Amino acid sequence: MRAVIFAGGEITDYSYIKDLLRRDDILFAADSGLEHIRKLGLEADVMIGDMDSVKSEISGKEVIRLEVMKDETDTEAAALLAIERGANELLFLGAMGCRKDHSIANVLLLKRFSDMNIKASIADEKNEIYYLDSKITLRGNKDDTVSVIPLSDLEGITTTGLFYRLDNDVLYMGTSRGVSNVMTDCECTIVVKKGNALVIKSRD
Repeated sequence: MRAVIFAGGEITDYSYIKDLLRRDDILFAADSGLEHIRKLGLEADVMIGDMDSVKSEISGKEVIRLEVMKDETDTEAAALLAIERGANELLFLGAMGCRKDHSIANVLLLKRFSDMNIKASIADEKNEIYYLDSKITLRGNKDDTVSVIPLSDLEGITTTGLFYRLDNDVLYMGTSRGVSNVMTDCECTIVVKKGNALVIKSRD
């Protein structure tokens, strides 16, 4: 089961975002993420949050109010509830925006869910963000841009399907060597023996 978590960050192209959705997705609105679901002409299956930033009437098939004083963001709370209810895949939308603290926290949530064996990603109109600690295969289009941003030194990194190939190489944390590689086909694979990273597939 895939749960789609709508956070309160930026979405500018709703037609693109709507194309990412599947008919059997379970839609979670994390607080003001409800506004995005409404603009898509959809209804939240679960509305969850402390309701401190919702600007219109609160609605959803199920509404869960959280305390303002809590240990996790509304976005994380929504994701944890989705997992508790059986989700084994999470897609975060509206997870990036002008609040960089929330944006960075949302990106780093990908590690937490990977550690829980949950497939998780963040998407917007221009980017897809994934967490890598062993192997990842991405599908897209020839000439799509793929960047590997080390969160630690990456040892034994090997890539296939990318123009600048790495073969049992090392990418050091704090360098930009892994930025702006290019897919040579509709699929690419990145494998690492040790370390972790963010993998970002981008389009202009």
